[in-house]
Amino acid sequence: MVRKAIKLKSSNGKSSLEQALAAQERAIRELRLIIANEQALSESEQAVVVFDDDTRVIRASRLFCSLTGIRAEDIPLKNYNVLDFITSANMEIVDGTQDALGGKTRFVKNLVTPLKMFLPEWNDKRISAYTKAMFFPLSETDGKYGAAVFMK
Repeated sequence: MVRKAIKLKSSNGKSSLEQALAAQERAIRELRLIIANEQALSESEQAVVVFDDDTRVIRASRLFCSLTGIRAEDIPLKNYNVLDFITSANMEIVDGTQDALGGKTRFVKNLVTPLKMFLPEWNDKRISAYTKAMFFPLSETDGKYGAAVFMK
């Protein structure tokens, strides 16, 4: 039986893991720029939610609002919380949120309709496709903030 050798280094001398980490860091930098700009966040084609150190939702992208049924203008008025409707199937969201608030990045996959947790009575097949999320910290001068990007 002949086995192929795994190629650990690319032509530029970086391992595929190093390349993946560099791509993740670039994506997070770009997302932080989008989140810092209120209009850019609103218009983002990503399902993004920004939360404070009490895990309350403080801002969200238009796509996130559309998928969850949350109205952007209601976010400051209501206490939507990232952790309010956690199920045993989505416990990794707790870890991701804690990591983001602690200054770490966490990628989570195999989530079960994580967007449904924001409005449990919401029943829309579009949200079931979102089974991954990346949680990461935001650098803000007036406190700790985290963000999550939900992905298909």
